[in-house]
Formats: sequence, C-alpha cells, structure tokens
Amino acid sequence: MDTDKERSFAFMLSNYSDQGVMITYHKAGETWTLNDIGPYSEEGGGQCYVSIPCWHEGMTLPLTLMISTDTNEFEECNVNVKVDKFTDEDNGLLQFHILPDYSVRVL
Repeated sequence: MDTDKERSFAFMLSNYSDQGVMITYHKAGETWTLNDIGPYSEEGGGQCYVSIPCWHEGMTLPLTLMISTDTNEFEECNVNVKVDKFTDEDNGLLQFHILPDYSVRVL
C-alpha cells in the first residue's frame, strides 16, 4: 500500500556474481526475503510486493546478503545499499542487481 511515507513495489532480482545469493531486508515489524537466486541469473525473487520508505536524498536500504560458498554453506554480509532516485511516476518495479563483487545496486 502506498502512503505519503512508504511506497510498495514489485521487484526483480538479477545476480551477476558467480555464487548463489539470497537478500533479506528488515524494518520495524516486517522482514522480507528475496529468495536464493543462482549465479548469473535474472528475475529471481520472493514476495510479490515490498514496501520501502519514499525516496529521499541519501536513501539507503539495510540488506543482509547470504552468499553461497563452494562448501554448501553461506557467508553473511550486511550492507547499506544506496537507492537510485524514484518518483511517484515510476512504474513500481524495484530492481536489485547483485554485481560480480557482491555489491548491490537498487534501481
């Protein structure tokens, strides 16, 4: 549900790294997970809609990456990811791009 403080999005997850990755986002009273997406995959995901604050200058999202290892375990990495500017006119699609160095770009 869109409000003056939050905006809801459908999302897409693309993984350009060589390991599987899962992303979790925590905020007060809510946690959502973008399911494990394999290496070099596009359009993976989890929940259909996620709510994040309306965009503001310097906006970041606190995310936890769970990166698969060669020993079938996971390496946990907590990151604050910069969110590119969006407006009410944007189409309501949030794109998460896992880059080869495991940095994340949110568009």
